[in-house]
Parts: sequence; C-alpha cells; structure tokens
Amino acid sequence: MTFALEIYKTKLEVSSLNDTILRVINTLEANGDSYTDTFPISINPFKFDFANEARKKEWLQRYNLDTNSTAEEVFEFFKEKYEIEHTEVSDIRKIITVRYRINSEGYSATKSLTISNSISRKSALIFDEQNDKYPGIDVVTNSKRSYTNGKLASHILRICKFHIF
Repeated sequence: MTFALEIYKTKLEVSSLNDTILRVINTLEANGDSYTDTFPISINPFKFDFANEARKKEWLQRYNLDTNSTAEEVFEFFKEKYEIEHTEVSDIRKIITVRYRINSEGYSATKSLTISNSISRKSALIFDEQNDKYPGIDVVTNSKRSYTNGKLASHILRICKFHIF
C-alpha cells in the first residue's frame, strides 16, 4: 500500500493557504518524504535551473519578466505574486514551489493537485489525524503490486489471468 498527498482548493485566505503549504512541506521533510518541485530557481545562492539560456528567456517571457532579470529578482516577483509574508528564504521557496505548481497545473474543489506521489505511513497518519491543521489536504491510499520473484513466470501469470478455472 502506498500513500499520495493531494491538495484541493478551499475557501482559505491567501495567508492561510501559504501557512498550510509550509506546514505540509515541513511535515514531509521531517519524515524524509519528498515532493514534486518544478520551480526553476535555486537559493543559496540564487540561480536559475535551466538547461540553456533560450529556455530561461522563454520562461521569463511567459511571465512577462525582463529577460535580463536575476534569479533573486524573479524569486521576489513570485514572493509578491503569491502574497507570501514569511521572511525565511527557504520557507518562501517551499511555498512558492507548491503555489507555482498550482498556478501552472491548476486545481479546484473537484480536481486535486498531487503534492507527493509517495509519502511515508508516518506522514499519512499525521495528515489524517491532524486534518484540521491541513485544510484542503487529502491522503490518497493506493494499492501496490509486488512481484517477489521479479519477472520469473510473469508470462504464466498473464495467461492464467484470462483462463479462470
């Protein structure tokens, strides 16, 4: 059994959404869990994470930003865009990471955004038991197949699947 973590749109104020996201990411990190991070700016030091200059310019233009902007200036742009009031740079980046994906991929009350495809049982229990601290967050349980013998006899299993005795 595996656990995934999703976020749904709720009627939270922006500051509450940002605080919830930060609590979620801190909980995941405290339990050794990872989350999807597609925001193309690293901190300490600030730098863009693009394969080449052309992709960076294309990305900056998509957000109507000056193509000569520094990574720090763009980071500040997203901080203001998402109305982040926190002051710790690493906390700001955690919030931006999820807000950026929400902005890029979208989410609603009926369409979730998956924050992590695989979280630990410990994290899943925390999110379930303390769900009032994590509005809009849902743990999804998925079954997991395990092939203890690898590919051994997989062709037989496939055939038997269609010939029920």
